Amino acid sequence: MRGFIINPCNMYFTMDRKINRFVKTLLKIFEVPKDKINEIINTINSFDMKLYAKEVMDTLYEYIS
Repeated sequence: MRGFIINPCNMYFTMDRKINRFVKTLLKIFEVPKDKINEIINTINSFDMKLYAKEVMDTLYEYIS
């Protein structure tokens, strides 16, 4: 898992693709059925990751200041 996460994102391997691939791989390891994997991926994709990332960074900046 560490090796997967430390690869930096770029224009071809975006954060969304990285998250999707990571979750799929993790769920396959635990032999989750394919339909459940797709359901989970769709739920994750419905989140606004950029908004969450901005909120985390804003909170961090407030804490540091």
